[in-house]
Amino acid sequence: MKVAIVHHHLKPGGVTRVIESALRALQGVGVEVLICSSDLSETVPESLRDFWTSVPELAYDVRSSNLDLLADNLERSLESAVKSRWKSSPDLWHIHNHGLGKNLAWTYLVARWGAEGRSLFLQIHDFAEDGRPGQYARLRNCEGPQSLLVESRGSGLNNFLYPDHASSHFACLNRRDYGILEESGITADRLHSLPNPVSTPDLLTLNQKNPAGLNNFADEVWLYPTRSIRRKNIGEALYWASTMEKGQLVALTLPPNNPESQTVYLKWKAYAERQSLPVLFEVGLRSDRTYEDWVQGCDRFLTTSVAEGFGMAFLESWGWGKSVVGRDLPEVTQDFKEDGIDLGPLYTSLPVPLNVLDKNELRFEWLRDYQRSLEAYGLWSKESEGIANDFIQQWLDQEVVDFGSLKERFQEQVLDSVALESGSTMPTYHSLLNSGKSTESKQMQISSNARILKESYSESVYGLRLKQCYLKVLEAETGSSAEGLKTGFFSTDKVLKAFHGPERFQWLRTEGELGIRN
Repeated sequence: MKVAIVHHHLKPGGVTRVIESALRALQGVGVEVLICSSDLSETVPESLRDFWTSVPELAYDVRSSNLDLLADNLERSLESAVKSRWKSSPDLWHIHNHGLGKNLAWTYLVARWGAEGRSLFLQIHDFAEDGRPGQYARLRNCEGPQSLLVESRGSGLNNFLYPDHASSHFACLNRRDYGILEESGITADRLHSLPNPVSTPDLLTLNQKNPAGLNNFADEVWLYPTRSIRRKNIGEALYWASTMEKGQLVALTLPPNNPESQTVYLKWKAYAERQSLPVLFEVGLRSDRTYEDWVQGCDRFLTTSVAEGFGMAFLESWGWGKSVVGRDLPEVTQDFKEDGIDLGPLYTSLPVPLNVLDKNELRFEWLRDYQRSLEAYGLWSKESEGIANDFIQQWLDQEVVDFGSLKERFQEQVLDSVALESGSTMPTYHSLLNSGKSTESKQMQISSNARILKESYSESVYGLRLKQCYLKVLEAETGSSAEGLKTGFFSTDKVLKAFHGPERFQWLRTEGELGIRN
Protein backbone atom coordinates (compact mmCIF):
# COMPACT_ATOMS: atom_id res chain seq x y z
CA MET A 1 0.00 0.00 0.00
CA LYS A 2 1.33 3.43 -1.00
CA VAL A 3 0.11 6.47 0.96
CA ALA A 4 0.90 10.13 0.33
CA ILE A 5 0.66 12.23 3.51
CA VAL A 6 0.05 15.91 2.77
CA HIS A 7 0.30 18.99 4.98
CA HIS A 8 1.16 22.63 4.35
CA HIS A 9 4.38 22.51 6.36
CA LEU A 10 6.49 20.48 8.78
CA LYS A 11 7.29 23.20 11.31
CA PRO A 12 7.57 22.06 14.93
CA GLY A 13 4.10 21.48 16.31
CA GLY A 14 1.31 18.99 16.87
CA VAL A 15 0.59 17.99 13.27
CA THR A 16 4.28 17.49 12.45
CA ARG A 17 4.68 15.35 15.55
CA VAL A 18 1.69 13.22 14.47
CA ILE A 19 3.20 12.80 11.00
CA GLU A 20 6.52 11.70 12.49
CA SER A 21 4.74 9.14 14.67
CA ALA A 22 2.62 7.95 11.75
CA LEU A 23 5.71 7.39 9.60
CA ARG A 24 7.41 5.29 12.27
CA ALA A 25 4.23 3.35 13.00
CA LEU A 26 3.33 2.65 9.36
CA GLN A 27 6.81 1.33 8.59
CA GLY A 28 6.08 -1.41 11.09
CA VAL A 29 2.87 -2.50 9.33
CA GLY A 30 4.04 -2.58 5.72
CA VAL A 31 2.77 0.78 4.42
CA GLU A 32 4.96 2.85 2.10
CA VAL A 33 4.79 6.56 2.87
CA LEU A 34 5.68 9.75 0.99
CA ILE A 35 5.25 13.08 2.79
CA CYS A 36 4.46 16.19 0.77
CA SER A 37 4.85 19.71 2.19
CA SER A 38 6.00 23.18 1.12
CA ASP A 39 9.17 23.21 3.25
CA LEU A 40 12.77 23.62 2.21
CA SER A 41 14.85 20.53 2.90
CA GLU A 42 16.90 22.19 5.64
CA THR A 43 13.74 22.95 7.67
CA VAL A 44 12.36 19.41 7.50
CA PRO A 45 12.98 17.23 10.59
CA GLU A 46 15.86 14.88 9.88
CA SER A 47 13.72 11.85 10.69
CA LEU A 48 11.40 12.69 7.77
CA ARG A 49 13.79 13.76 5.01
CA ASP A 50 14.20 10.38 3.34
CA PHE A 51 10.42 10.08 3.04
CA TRP A 52 9.63 13.65 2.03
CA THR A 53 9.34 15.74 -1.10
CA SER A 54 8.83 19.47 -1.54
CA VAL A 55 5.65 20.86 -3.13
CA PRO A 56 6.03 24.66 -2.80
CA GLU A 57 2.44 25.29 -3.92
CA LEU A 58 1.20 23.84 -0.60
CA ALA A 59 2.44 26.91 1.31
CA TYR A 60 -0.11 29.17 3.00
CA ASP A 61 -1.83 31.17 0.26
CA VAL A 62 -5.15 33.01 0.56
CA ARG A 63 -5.43 34.23 -3.03
CA SER A 64 -9.10 33.85 -3.97
CA SER A 65 -9.01 34.52 -7.73
CA ASN A 66 -8.06 32.08 -10.51
CA LEU A 67 -8.50 29.14 -8.15
CA ASP A 68 -9.08 26.76 -11.05
CA LEU A 69 -5.64 27.62 -12.42
CA LEU A 70 -3.96 27.56 -9.00
CA ALA A 71 -5.56 24.22 -8.20
CA ASP A 72 -4.47 22.79 -11.56
CA ASN A 73 -0.87 23.85 -10.90
CA LEU A 74 -0.96 22.36 -7.41
CA GLU A 75 -2.41 19.12 -8.69
CA ARG A 76 0.30 18.78 -11.32
CA SER A 77 3.02 19.43 -8.75
CA LEU A 78 1.60 16.86 -6.33
CA GLU A 79 1.21 14.23 -9.02
CA SER A 80 4.70 14.90 -10.33
CA ALA A 81 6.21 14.69 -6.84
CA VAL A 82 4.51 11.39 -6.11
CA LYS A 83 5.26 9.81 -9.47
CA SER A 84 8.91 10.78 -9.23
CA ARG A 85 9.04 8.52 -6.17
CA TRP A 86 6.67 5.70 -7.12
CA LYS A 87 6.14 6.04 -10.88
CA SER A 88 2.40 5.98 -10.16
CA SER A 89 -0.26 7.73 -8.10
CA PRO A 90 -0.63 6.69 -4.45
CA ASP A 91 -3.32 4.27 -3.39
CA LEU A 92 -4.59 6.87 -0.95
CA TRP A 93 -4.08 10.52 -0.02
CA HIS A 94 -3.85 11.17 3.75
CA ILE A 95 -4.54 14.89 4.11
CA HIS A 96 -4.20 16.93 7.31
CA ASN A 97 -6.45 19.96 7.97
CA HIS A 98 -7.64 20.44 4.42
CA GLY A 99 -10.56 22.69 5.42
CA LEU A 100 -8.88 25.54 7.31
CA GLY A 101 -8.56 27.79 4.28
CA LYS A 102 -4.84 28.34 4.85
CA ASN A 103 -4.36 27.69 1.14
CA LEU A 104 -7.60 28.26 -0.77
CA ALA A 105 -6.40 26.47 -3.88
CA TRP A 106 -5.66 23.36 -1.82
CA THR A 107 -9.12 23.37 -0.19
CA TYR A 108 -10.55 23.86 -3.70
CA LEU A 109 -8.53 20.94 -5.11
CA VAL A 110 -9.50 18.58 -2.29
CA ALA A 111 -13.16 19.38 -3.05
CA ARG A 112 -12.61 18.44 -6.69
CA TRP A 113 -10.80 15.23 -5.72
CA GLY A 114 -13.60 14.31 -3.34
CA ALA A 115 -16.21 14.73 -6.06
CA GLU A 116 -14.09 12.69 -8.46
CA GLY A 117 -14.03 9.77 -6.02
CA ARG A 118 -10.33 9.74 -5.22
CA SER A 119 -9.42 7.77 -2.11
CA LEU A 120 -9.08 10.48 0.54
CA PHE A 121 -8.40 10.16 4.27
CA LEU A 122 -9.11 13.63 5.66
CA GLN A 123 -7.72 14.02 9.18
CA ILE A 124 -9.22 16.98 11.02
CA HIS A 125 -7.17 18.50 13.82
CA ASP A 126 -8.90 21.90 13.78
CA PHE A 127 -12.05 23.39 12.25
CA ALA A 128 -12.36 26.71 10.44
CA GLU A 129 -15.84 26.79 11.98
CA ASP A 130 -14.32 26.85 15.48
CA GLY A 131 -12.61 30.04 16.64
CA ARG A 132 -11.24 30.98 13.20
CA PRO A 133 -13.75 33.50 11.84
CA GLY A 134 -11.21 35.17 9.55
CA GLN A 135 -10.36 31.91 7.85
CA TYR A 136 -14.01 30.89 7.61
CA ALA A 137 -14.91 34.27 6.13
CA ARG A 138 -12.36 33.65 3.36
CA LEU A 139 -13.96 30.28 2.66
CA ARG A 140 -17.44 31.83 2.62
CA ASN A 141 -16.44 34.64 0.29
CA CYS A 142 -14.47 32.48 -2.11
CA GLU A 143 -16.17 30.80 -5.07
CA GLY A 144 -16.27 27.01 -4.92
CA PRO A 145 -15.50 24.84 -7.96
CA GLN A 146 -18.00 25.89 -10.61
CA SER A 147 -18.38 22.36 -11.94
CA LEU A 148 -19.56 21.23 -8.48
CA LEU A 149 -22.07 23.98 -7.72
CA VAL A 150 -25.52 22.81 -6.65
CA GLU A 151 -28.40 25.22 -7.10
CA SER A 152 -29.77 24.64 -3.60
CA ARG A 153 -26.38 25.35 -1.98
CA GLY A 154 -24.30 28.49 -1.82
CA SER A 155 -21.21 28.93 -3.93
CA GLY A 156 -18.82 29.68 -1.07
CA LEU A 157 -15.91 27.30 -0.72
CA ASN A 158 -17.09 26.47 2.81
CA ASN A 159 -19.89 24.45 1.19
CA PHE A 160 -17.32 22.03 -0.21
CA LEU A 161 -15.37 21.06 2.91
CA TYR A 162 -16.89 17.61 3.53
CA PRO A 163 -17.17 15.44 0.38
CA ASP A 164 -20.14 13.08 0.36
CA HIS A 165 -18.46 10.24 -1.49
CA ALA A 166 -17.86 6.64 -0.47
CA SER A 167 -14.10 7.09 -0.97
CA SER A 168 -13.81 10.21 1.20
CA HIS A 169 -13.32 9.30 4.86
CA PHE A 170 -12.80 11.55 7.88
CA ALA A 171 -10.67 11.08 10.99
CA CYS A 172 -11.34 12.89 14.28
CA LEU A 173 -9.12 13.33 17.32
CA ASN A 174 -11.88 13.08 19.91
CA ARG A 175 -15.49 12.02 20.43
CA ARG A 176 -16.72 15.61 20.47
CA ASP A 177 -15.59 16.18 16.89
CA TYR A 178 -16.79 12.72 15.89
CA GLY A 179 -20.25 13.51 17.23
CA ILE A 180 -20.39 16.86 15.43
CA LEU A 181 -19.58 15.30 12.05
CA GLU A 182 -21.95 12.41 12.69
CA GLU A 183 -24.75 14.91 13.43
CA SER A 184 -23.92 16.57 10.12
CA GLY A 185 -24.78 13.39 8.26
CA ILE A 186 -21.42 11.70 7.78
CA THR A 187 -22.11 8.03 8.29
CA ALA A 188 -20.16 5.81 10.68
CA ASP A 189 -18.64 3.78 7.85
CA ARG A 190 -16.78 6.91 6.69
CA LEU A 191 -15.99 8.37 10.10
CA HIS A 192 -13.01 7.27 12.20
CA SER A 193 -11.93 8.02 15.77
CA LEU A 194 -8.14 8.36 15.66
CA PRO A 195 -6.57 9.69 18.86
CA ASN A 196 -2.98 10.83 18.50
CA PRO A 197 -0.15 8.54 19.60
CA VAL A 198 1.74 9.44 22.75
CA SER A 199 5.43 8.69 23.23
CA THR A 200 6.13 6.96 26.53
CA PRO A 201 9.81 6.60 27.44
CA ASP A 202 10.89 3.75 29.69
CA LEU A 203 10.61 5.19 33.20
CA LEU A 204 13.18 2.73 34.49
CA THR A 205 15.86 4.44 32.39
CA LEU A 206 15.11 7.92 33.67
CA ASN A 207 16.99 9.54 36.51
CA GLN A 208 14.12 11.54 37.98
CA LYS A 209 15.89 13.55 40.68
CA ASN A 210 16.98 16.74 38.88
CA PRO A 211 19.01 14.83 36.24
CA ALA A 212 19.72 18.04 34.36
CA GLY A 213 20.48 20.23 37.34
CA LEU A 214 17.29 22.27 37.21
CA ASN A 215 17.92 23.10 40.84
CA ASN A 216 20.25 25.74 39.39
CA PHE A 217 17.05 27.52 38.34
CA ALA A 218 14.63 26.65 41.16
CA ASP A 219 13.81 24.07 43.79
CA GLU A 220 10.46 23.40 42.11
CA VAL A 221 9.72 23.79 38.39
CA TRP A 222 6.29 23.70 36.74
CA LEU A 223 6.88 23.09 33.03
CA TYR A 224 4.36 24.30 30.43
CA PRO A 225 5.49 22.47 27.26
CA THR A 226 3.80 24.65 24.67
CA ARG A 227 4.20 27.03 21.79
CA SER A 228 2.84 30.16 23.42
CA ILE A 229 0.00 31.06 21.05
CA ARG A 230 -3.00 32.97 22.41
CA ARG A 231 -5.29 30.01 23.14
CA LYS A 232 -2.60 28.56 25.41
CA ASN A 233 -3.65 31.28 27.85
CA ILE A 234 -0.21 32.43 28.95
CA GLY A 235 -1.66 35.03 31.29
CA GLU A 236 -3.09 32.23 33.43
CA ALA A 237 0.32 30.56 33.67
CA LEU A 238 1.60 33.90 34.93
CA TYR A 239 -1.28 34.00 37.40
CA TRP A 240 -0.04 30.78 39.02
CA ALA A 241 3.51 32.11 39.00
CA SER A 242 2.32 35.25 40.80
CA THR A 243 1.12 33.10 43.74
CA MET A 244 4.33 31.11 44.09
CA GLU A 245 6.95 31.39 46.79
CA LYS A 246 10.72 31.75 46.60
CA GLY A 247 12.37 28.75 44.96
CA GLN A 248 9.47 27.96 42.63
CA LEU A 249 8.93 28.93 39.02
CA VAL A 250 6.95 28.34 35.84
CA ALA A 251 8.91 27.47 32.67
CA LEU A 252 7.43 27.83 29.17
CA THR A 253 9.13 26.05 26.30
CA LEU A 254 8.56 27.88 22.99
CA PRO A 255 7.56 31.29 21.59
CA PRO A 256 4.75 31.58 19.03
CA ASN A 257 5.29 31.82 15.28
CA ASN A 258 2.34 33.88 14.09
CA PRO A 259 2.58 37.70 14.34
CA GLU A 260 -0.57 38.29 16.42
CA SER A 261 0.38 35.79 19.11
CA GLN A 262 3.95 37.11 19.01
CA THR A 263 2.72 40.61 19.88
CA VAL A 264 0.68 39.34 22.83
CA TYR A 265 3.51 37.06 23.95
CA LEU A 266 6.06 39.89 24.05
CA LYS A 267 3.66 41.92 26.19
CA TRP A 268 3.40 39.03 28.65
CA LYS A 269 7.18 38.68 28.74
CA ALA A 270 7.51 42.37 29.49
CA TYR A 271 4.82 42.14 32.16
CA ALA A 272 6.52 39.19 33.87
CA GLU A 273 9.82 41.08 33.91
CA ARG A 274 8.18 44.24 35.21
CA GLN A 275 6.48 42.36 38.04
CA SER A 276 9.55 40.15 38.72
CA LEU A 277 7.43 37.01 38.35
CA PRO A 278 9.18 33.62 38.70
CA VAL A 279 8.82 32.69 35.01
CA LEU A 280 11.34 31.45 32.45
CA PHE A 281 10.43 31.79 28.78
CA GLU A 282 11.64 29.78 25.78
CA VAL A 283 13.48 27.15 27.79
CA GLY A 284 13.08 24.80 24.83
CA LEU A 285 15.48 27.02 22.88
CA ARG A 286 18.23 27.14 25.50
CA SER A 287 21.60 25.80 24.38
CA ASP A 288 22.51 24.51 27.85
CA ARG A 289 19.48 22.22 28.31
CA THR A 290 17.52 19.94 25.98
CA TYR A 291 13.76 19.54 26.05
CA GLU A 292 14.31 16.12 27.61
CA ASP A 293 16.36 17.75 30.36
CA TRP A 294 13.43 19.98 31.24
CA VAL A 295 10.77 17.26 31.20
CA GLN A 296 12.95 14.95 33.29
CA GLY A 297 13.98 17.65 35.72
CA CYS A 298 10.67 19.43 36.28
CA ASP A 299 8.39 18.58 39.19
CA ARG A 300 5.14 18.60 37.23
CA PHE A 301 3.61 19.73 33.96
CA LEU A 302 1.25 22.71 33.72
CA THR A 303 -1.48 23.46 31.17
CA THR A 304 -3.73 26.53 31.09
CA SER A 305 -4.97 26.22 27.50
CA VAL A 306 -8.59 27.20 26.80
CA ALA A 307 -8.88 24.97 23.72
CA GLU A 308 -7.20 21.85 22.35
CA GLY A 309 -7.74 19.63 19.35
CA PHE A 310 -6.49 16.36 20.83
CA GLY A 311 -5.16 17.30 24.26
CA MET A 312 -1.58 16.02 24.31
CA ALA A 313 -0.93 18.30 27.29
CA PHE A 314 -3.06 16.02 29.45
CA LEU A 315 -1.22 12.84 28.50
CA GLU A 316 2.48 13.21 27.79
CA SER A 317 3.51 14.04 31.35
CA TRP A 318 2.57 10.57 32.67
CA GLY A 319 5.00 8.87 30.32
CA TRP A 320 7.76 10.95 31.89
CA GLY A 321 6.69 10.00 35.40
CA LYS A 322 5.16 13.41 36.16
CA SER A 323 1.66 14.62 37.00
CA VAL A 324 -0.11 17.48 35.25
CA VAL A 325 -1.90 20.38 36.93
CA GLY A 326 -3.97 23.22 35.54
CA ARG A 327 -7.09 23.78 33.45
CA ASP A 328 -9.33 20.85 32.51
CA LEU A 329 -11.14 20.80 29.15
CA PRO A 330 -13.87 18.19 29.71
CA GLU A 331 -14.99 17.93 26.09
CA VAL A 332 -11.43 16.83 25.27
CA THR A 333 -10.41 14.95 28.41
CA GLN A 334 -13.61 12.90 28.73
CA ASP A 335 -12.18 10.42 26.22
CA PHE A 336 -9.07 9.94 28.35
CA LYS A 337 -11.06 9.54 31.55
CA GLU A 338 -13.27 6.90 29.95
CA ASP A 339 -10.12 5.01 29.01
CA GLY A 340 -9.23 4.91 32.71
CA ILE A 341 -6.72 7.77 32.92
CA ASP A 342 -6.85 9.69 36.21
CA LEU A 343 -6.14 13.37 35.51
CA GLY A 344 -6.66 14.99 38.92
CA PRO A 345 -6.06 17.63 40.15
CA LEU A 346 -7.42 19.91 37.42
CA TYR A 347 -9.95 22.75 37.46
CA THR A 348 -12.58 23.71 34.87
CA SER A 349 -12.66 27.38 35.87
CA LEU A 350 -10.31 29.81 37.62
CA PRO A 351 -12.71 32.19 39.41
CA VAL A 352 -11.47 35.74 39.96
CA PRO A 353 -13.53 38.67 41.30
CA LEU A 354 -15.38 40.83 38.82
CA ASN A 355 -15.16 43.90 41.03
CA VAL A 356 -11.53 44.52 39.99
CA LEU A 357 -12.72 45.13 36.40
CA ASP A 358 -14.87 47.79 34.74
CA LYS A 359 -18.13 45.99 33.92
CA ASN A 360 -19.20 48.58 31.36
CA GLU A 361 -15.98 48.10 29.43
CA LEU A 362 -16.37 44.32 29.64
CA ARG A 363 -19.94 44.48 28.35
CA PHE A 364 -19.15 46.85 25.49
CA GLU A 365 -16.07 45.00 24.26
CA TRP A 366 -17.57 41.52 24.64
CA LEU A 367 -20.75 42.43 22.69
CA ARG A 368 -18.73 44.22 20.00
CA ASP A 369 -16.29 41.36 19.51
CA TYR A 370 -18.90 38.61 19.69
CA GLN A 371 -20.89 40.41 16.99
CA ARG A 372 -17.81 40.73 14.78
CA SER A 373 -17.12 37.03 15.17
CA LEU A 374 -20.66 35.98 14.25
CA GLU A 375 -20.76 38.41 11.35
CA ALA A 376 -17.67 36.74 9.92
CA TYR A 377 -19.53 33.43 10.08
CA GLY A 378 -22.70 34.93 8.61
CA LEU A 379 -24.62 34.15 11.81
CA TRP A 380 -25.41 37.58 13.29
CA SER A 381 -29.10 38.45 13.52
CA LYS A 382 -31.60 40.27 15.73
CA GLU A 383 -32.23 36.96 17.49
CA SER A 384 -28.54 36.36 18.18
CA GLU A 385 -28.21 39.96 19.39
CA GLY A 386 -30.92 39.36 22.01
CA ILE A 387 -29.32 36.07 23.10
CA ALA A 388 -25.94 37.79 23.40
CA ASN A 389 -27.32 40.61 25.55
CA ASP A 390 -29.04 38.15 27.89
CA PHE A 391 -25.87 36.08 28.18
CA ILE A 392 -23.50 38.92 29.00
CA GLN A 393 -25.94 40.31 31.55
CA GLN A 394 -26.04 36.94 33.37
CA TRP A 395 -22.26 36.81 33.16
CA LEU A 396 -21.82 40.26 34.71
CA ASP A 397 -24.41 39.61 37.42
CA GLN A 398 -22.02 37.09 39.00
CA GLU A 399 -19.45 37.97 41.64
CA VAL A 400 -16.68 36.10 39.87
CA VAL A 401 -15.57 35.44 36.31
CA ASP A 402 -13.38 32.70 34.84
CA PHE A 403 -9.91 34.14 34.26
CA GLY A 404 -9.60 32.17 30.99
CA SER A 405 -12.68 33.84 29.51
CA LEU A 406 -11.06 37.28 29.63
CA LYS A 407 -8.99 38.96 26.94
CA GLU A 408 -5.39 39.71 27.82
CA ARG A 409 -5.76 43.33 28.88
CA PHE A 410 -8.43 42.36 31.42
CA GLN A 411 -6.30 39.44 32.58
CA GLU A 412 -3.47 41.89 33.20
CA GLN A 413 -5.76 44.01 35.37
CA VAL A 414 -6.62 40.92 37.43
CA LEU A 415 -2.92 40.11 37.83
CA ASP A 416 -2.27 43.67 38.97
CA SER A 417 -4.94 43.25 41.62
CA VAL A 418 -3.33 39.99 42.80
CA ALA A 419 0.01 41.77 43.10
CA LEU A 420 -1.49 44.68 45.06
CA GLU A 421 -3.85 42.78 47.34
CA SER A 422 -2.35 41.23 50.45
CA GLY A 423 -4.22 38.30 51.93
CA SER A 424 -6.08 37.68 48.65
CA THR A 425 -8.79 35.03 48.71
CA MET A 426 -8.14 34.10 45.09
CA PRO A 427 -6.82 30.61 44.32
CA THR A 428 -3.10 29.93 44.86
CA TYR A 429 -0.81 27.13 43.83
CA HIS A 430 -1.24 25.75 47.35
CA SER A 431 -5.00 25.35 46.85
CA LEU A 432 -4.42 23.65 43.52
CA LEU A 433 -1.89 21.12 44.80
CA ASN A 434 -3.70 20.46 48.07
CA SER A 435 -6.73 19.29 46.10
CA GLY A 436 -4.63 16.38 44.88
CA LYS A 437 -3.43 13.08 46.33
CA SER A 438 -0.92 11.79 48.86
CA THR A 439 2.59 11.04 47.63
CA GLU A 440 1.88 7.31 47.54
CA SER A 441 -1.39 7.81 45.67
CA LYS A 442 0.36 10.11 43.17
CA GLN A 443 2.92 7.42 42.36
CA MET A 444 0.14 4.88 41.84
CA GLN A 445 -1.66 7.39 39.61
CA ILE A 446 1.47 7.99 37.51
CA SER A 447 2.18 4.27 37.11
CA SER A 448 -1.41 3.45 36.17
CA ASN A 449 -1.67 6.29 33.63
CA ALA A 450 1.68 5.41 32.04
CA ARG A 451 0.54 1.80 31.64
CA ILE A 452 -2.72 2.88 29.93
CA LEU A 453 -0.78 5.13 27.58
CA LYS A 454 1.39 2.23 26.46
CA GLU A 455 -1.58 -0.08 26.03
CA SER A 456 -3.94 2.33 24.24
CA TYR A 457 -1.94 5.28 22.85
CA SER A 458 1.40 3.84 21.75
CA GLU A 459 2.80 4.26 18.24
CA SER A 460 2.41 0.54 17.52
CA VAL A 461 -1.29 0.70 18.40
CA TYR A 462 -1.61 3.87 16.31
CA GLY A 463 -0.02 2.18 13.29
CA LEU A 464 -2.48 -0.70 13.39
CA ARG A 465 -5.44 1.68 13.76
CA LEU A 466 -4.24 3.86 10.91
CA LYS A 467 -3.72 0.94 8.54
CA GLN A 468 -7.21 -0.36 9.32
CA CYS A 469 -8.61 3.08 8.48
CA TYR A 470 -6.73 3.08 5.16
CA LEU A 471 -8.07 -0.36 4.29
CA LYS A 472 -11.65 0.78 4.91
CA VAL A 473 -11.14 3.71 2.54
CA LEU A 474 -9.72 1.44 -0.16
CA GLU A 475 -12.52 -1.08 0.31
CA ALA A 476 -15.17 1.62 -0.23
CA GLU A 477 -17.25 1.68 -3.35
CA THR A 478 -15.73 3.74 -6.13
CA GLY A 479 -19.11 5.16 -7.16
CA SER A 480 -21.43 7.39 -5.16
CA SER A 481 -25.06 6.69 -4.47
CA ALA A 482 -27.66 8.59 -6.44
CA GLU A 483 -28.07 10.92 -3.48
CA GLY A 484 -24.32 11.42 -3.30
CA LEU A 485 -24.20 12.37 -6.97
CA LYS A 486 -26.95 14.91 -6.39
CA THR A 487 -25.50 16.66 -3.34
CA GLY A 488 -21.79 15.92 -3.52
CA PHE A 489 -21.00 17.42 -0.09
CA PHE A 490 -22.30 17.35 3.45
CA SER A 491 -23.75 20.60 4.75
CA THR A 492 -21.49 22.67 7.00
CA ASP A 493 -24.47 24.25 8.79
CA LYS A 494 -24.60 21.79 11.70
CA VAL A 495 -20.83 21.86 12.11
CA LEU A 496 -20.94 25.64 12.25
CA LYS A 497 -23.79 25.83 14.75
CA ALA A 498 -22.18 23.24 17.03
CA PHE A 499 -19.27 25.59 17.63
CA HIS A 500 -21.28 28.76 18.21
CA GLY A 501 -23.45 30.38 20.80
CA PRO A 502 -22.28 32.95 23.36
CA GLU A 503 -21.21 30.33 25.90
CA ARG A 504 -18.52 29.10 23.47
CA PHE A 505 -17.12 32.50 22.52
CA GLN A 506 -13.66 33.12 23.94
CA TRP A 507 -11.43 36.07 23.25
CA LEU A 508 -8.27 33.97 23.39
CA ARG A 509 -9.47 31.86 20.46
CA THR A 510 -10.46 34.74 18.19
CA GLU A 511 -8.32 36.25 15.47
CA GLY A 512 -7.07 39.81 15.65
CA GLU A 513 -7.60 40.28 11.91
CA LEU A 514 -11.30 40.97 12.66
CA GLY A 515 -10.35 43.89 14.84
CA ILE A 516 -10.68 41.77 17.99
CA ARG A 517 -7.58 42.80 19.88
CA ASN A 518 -6.12 41.83 23.20
